[in-house]
Amino acid sequence: MDVAQALPSFAGYYCEGGDLIVLDTAPSGMAAGLIPDVTVDSCTVRRSRRVDPGAAPRIIERRARYTFLELRYWRDQLSQPFLDGEGAIGVYIDYRSNRVVMTGSPESLVAGGSLASLRSIPIDAISLEPGSELSDDFACTSTPTNLAHCYGPVPGGVKYHRTDSGSQTGGTACTMGPAATRFNGAGWENGWVVNSHCVPRIFRNDSNWLWQPGSASPMTADFIGVETVDPNGWIGCSGSRECRYSDAAWITALPNSAVQVPARGKIAHARFNNTNLNTVSPRFTVRNYRYSVLGMNVHKVGITTGHTRANVSVVCGDYNRTSGGLNIRMLCQDRAPYIRSGGDSGSPVFFLRATFGDVDIVGIHWGGDFDGTGNPGIYSPWDGIVTDLGLIAPAAP
Repeated sequence: MDVAQALPSFAGYYCEGGDLIVLDTAPSGMAAGLIPDVTVDSCTVRRSRRVDPGAAPRIIERRARYTFLELRYWRDQLSQPFLDGEGAIGVYIDYRSNRVVMTGSPESLVAGGSLASLRSIPIDAISLEPGSELSDDFACTSTPTNLAHCYGPVPGGVKYHRTDSGSQTGGTACTMGPAATRFNGAGWENGWVVNSHCVPRIFRNDSNWLWQPGSASPMTADFIGVETVDPNGWIGCSGSRECRYSDAAWITALPNSAVQVPARGKIAHARFNNTNLNTVSPRFTVRNYRYSVLGMNVHKVGITTGHTRANVSVVCGDYNRTSGGLNIRMLCQDRAPYIRSGGDSGSPVFFLRATFGDVDIVGIHWGGDFDGTGNPGIYSPWDGIVTDLGLIAPAAP
């Protein structure tokens, strides 16, 4: 938005082949000089199994038809009325095609086309794409893998359970999100960010208790934390649906264990396409947070599919969803087609820095398309998590 305000002809940017493509309706070279260095660096492709600084991205300017401000205005015009319709799934801007994309059932797309026409939005500024219902990625399984073992201290990317009526049996199993520290109004407290739908009820603070797998009874030191922040969604953005910027809840660490405390700023380093730990470098270290850029290469670590990666395919899309019987609208979510499955909910999503083992947190994964065709996973970006849960510092001490 800052670039668009300084240069009205700016039309967005995205990563392609390790370079940053900058779009402008009247290319002059000015847009390239306004892009922050951290955004350019986000296009660097790095792999985790070796020291790989990656080649420095070039900035390549290309002509586009519609400006960022035009696309943003049209998206905002369409988002609520389209998503309020039956069968609608999502709305977002695709900077590559220079269009606003609406996804949903065939019937909803017909309605979406009519909405665009009524608002005099150019037909070539709109794309109508079939989509299937979004689902959560949680699972109840106790199959042991390295990411499913007990940890102390506890990093992000490993397995945890939620208590279910005081019993270990039947509790939801999900992936632990980033271990961090949160300002609670009086001071900083250690804990973890997890998916709200993994500590039901979604968007409700029910003070659920979390424990690690491995003990015979939940009334042991395997209890690691309790849900303390999980705000209700708000009504008014979409009729009867509840709206939020993240599928996230805060778990405050319990003071009863000197071992099973949050490993602040650490994420379990599983081998690529695997759930087994990298024994040479068993932890990633979080140095900061980072905004998603279209085409940026992001990684995720989850208890079911392990360490996978892909390029960001959607930035700041609004999506309808039903979870735990609650009709929801998720605002400004990001997507990438990394491999994911049930149990991966809560997986840290991150960007690899040039220094081996160092990463920037991008968000936490929560689900994807229900049809099981490998369509893009979906994650809540870090700025949305902070908007919902308050100030959280994700970096290692």
